[in-house]
Amino acid sequence: PVVKHSKHDEWVPEMIFSNLKAGSNFDDSEARLVAGTNGVGATLTNIFSLEFTINTCDGKKEFLQTFNDNMRKRAEPQVTKNKSKGFTQITYKPDYKQFGMASLDEDHIQMMRKRCADLAACNPLLKVYFNGKRFSYPSFAAYCRLYVDDVVYEASERWRIAIGPSAGSLQQVSFVNGVATSDGGTHVDYVASQVVDAVRARLKKRHKVDLRPSEIKNHMFVFVSADIVNSSFSSQTKEKLITDARDFGSKHALSEK
Repeated sequence: PVVKHSKHDEWVPEMIFSNLKAGSNFDDSEARLVAGTNGVGATLTNIFSLEFTINTCDGKKEFLQTFNDNMRKRAEPQVTKNKSKGFTQITYKPDYKQFGMASLDEDHIQMMRKRCADLAACNPLLKVYFNGKRFSYPSFAAYCRLYVDDVVYEASERWRIAIGPSAGSLQQVSFVNGVATSDGGTHVDYVASQVVDAVRARLKKRHKVDLRPSEIKNHMFVFVSADIVNSSFSSQTKEKLITDARDFGSKHALSEK
């Protein structure tokens, strides 16, 4: 909303993008299906930019403000009446020297491109573009098949799961509330252990072979996109979920298939 904050007498969009810990998700008693909580990432982007511009409209008023010099300088906000459809546009020029870089290299461009593909896979109703190209997948399973040709897929309200084969080591691609968990975590373990238990039992019953869990896991490629209530991670970069399975807020029992 383009309004002044009742307590701090500052425009809300300005607060969000220039005040560390200006997030709204602090109440641990409230069930949240988001990953960010404190609003740190948005402000850090401003701090690490030579120029950062906020342009947002709530359907009543439009807000425009530019920051410069790693958020040390800020122009006065321009607030005008605008009853068009609401939007938010963020434009920024990264301060590459802060990262020991001269410009965006191909590796970082490809990382950003992959992140757009990930977002499109996790949010099928969202139109995600990168340099003019739209990423669109008819289902999460279609995204998984970019990695493995043959996957078994199933889904429930808060879980989308695919299992495919891997050659010699457990591989995983996973997300929690849309955030990529590159190191996996308890949500991946939750799915993988169900497959391992079922396969072990089947092999023991039909073929009288008792394999160790690791011997089965090493031939699995696990894909998980899960919505986890009040998710907890091993670090601020959110690469690994550490929420206990009993606190996920939902369950998914894999089918016999």
